[in-house]
Amino acid sequence: MRKSLRLNKKDYILLLTLFSISFAIRLVFFQGFVLCDDPEEFGNPKYFLENNPQFNYHFHFRFTIWGINWLFFKMLGISEFSFFLPTLLMSSFIPIFGFLILKKYNYPTLNSFLSGLMIATAPFEVMIGTLRANDLIFAWFVYLAFLFFILFKDRPKIQGVLVAISLWFAFYAKIWAAYFYLIFLFFYLHNTKKTIKCEGLFFFILTTTVLHVSIGILWIKLSRIFFPFFKYHSATYPVKVEDLFNLWLIYPTYIFKGSYIGTTLFGVIPYLLIISLFLKFVIKIVDKKAIMDELDILLFLLYSIFFLLLNFIPDTPLKFDQYYSVPRIFRYLYPISFPITLHLAKNLVDILFRFRVKNIIVITIFTIIILINMVQANGATMPGRMYRQNLLSIVDDIKKFNPPSVLIDSWIGYFLTEVYLKNSNIHVEPIYGIYDAKEYEKWLRENENELPNGTIMVANFGSCVHYGCYNCGFQLNLFQENLTENWELLKEYEYLEFSKQRPALWILKRK
Repeated sequence: MRKSLRLNKKDYILLLTLFSISFAIRLVFFQGFVLCDDPEEFGNPKYFLENNPQFNYHFHFRFTIWGINWLFFKMLGISEFSFFLPTLLMSSFIPIFGFLILKKYNYPTLNSFLSGLMIATAPFEVMIGTLRANDLIFAWFVYLAFLFFILFKDRPKIQGVLVAISLWFAFYAKIWAAYFYLIFLFFYLHNTKKTIKCEGLFFFILTTTVLHVSIGILWIKLSRIFFPFFKYHSATYPVKVEDLFNLWLIYPTYIFKGSYIGTTLFGVIPYLLIISLFLKFVIKIVDKKAIMDELDILLFLLYSIFFLLLNFIPDTPLKFDQYYSVPRIFRYLYPISFPITLHLAKNLVDILFRFRVKNIIVITIFTIIILINMVQANGATMPGRMYRQNLLSIVDDIKKFNPPSVLIDSWIGYFLTEVYLKNSNIHVEPIYGIYDAKEYEKWLRENENELPNGTIMVANFGSCVHYGCYNCGFQLNLFQENLTENWELLKEYEYLEFSKQRPALWILKRK
């Protein structure tokens, strides 16, 4: 039986170093409000500070998502900092998970630390760790369950309880945790077959049952529903049979190519993983004793089963005549990021050890990959950072000009009102219920005469960076007519490559 993990003072220093480096990288590449889900993610915990959840919408039941932000809002107040701090902290802990898992499997401290650095700098890890995606919260609890599964193998009762609690929290972030229940059931069956003991499995099933039945009884009292996700769930849509192949290619494209705005997501990680798996397969052919060990199998099952289920059975109900799927968004793939990066790091260590490569060469190889990761993380986050840079410049200028009113796309206007201009007396015109630039043009024609002189309009600034509405808001190039002579160009900002626009401020100066 594998011995309990024991850490010394040096290990704790390295863990703190990993966390500090990860946190610093995420601060440098910080993107902020760049997803179209952000108003909901920000608004719900803010609303729950003053009102009780109504439990008539799926987000209200997903307490793992809004509960963390609610807690930080409660402690630190409502701000951009308190909203994104949980993301930065949780993301910075993930390299530590990798370090501890490898140490548990008796990998040398140096190799475990270098693997942690590879995870800390992996482009998709940095990408998700610098914005607000609830997939991070979901995946973090899944990773925590995996960490507990590994660390407490020699204490199956505690293992089963901790894994069950972690997956329960993951479940109430996203229903896709059901896939990981299946994966961990495979893990436990594998353990039971090897050890002929089922304590871990028993306590996993018992704790899972108690947690879900208990919360189900609470839901009945609050909303008369035992299992809310059968009634309240995210949007789905039917897909024609002839469109299935292209639909199934979306996630592989995200993994091996990148986002639809032309930036990388996973970088070189998946390519190197495939190469490393191939090399280990070749080594196995040459040397029959060189087989994949237990951790190889666990990691492979962790990311491959989730990917297959996500790609081919993404939601319910599944019908053969009409395939239902949630919208395919790049961030949904985040739960595979950590296991594939950890698996790559492990494979590198295994292969280099196999050929008795000296430590200096090991450090060099890992350093090259880490530097490539940093370059690709810079590219992956560049659109978001450029967007944020422009947004902050716009906010600073609005404060400087102190206009009586501001016209802007409603999505950005929400954050001006709730975050950036919250403590000012500047009025942000509430333009809700319209999206397309032509609708904004119509609104402007109908309301211009009512606007106070000196009103500032923020033009050519899309709603958000990823899966954003670049034709939303005051996109002047999409207007059918030019602005009236009452409008004067005040300032232009940095060109945004992803939206092909240069944001600008216009001021209303009636003659």
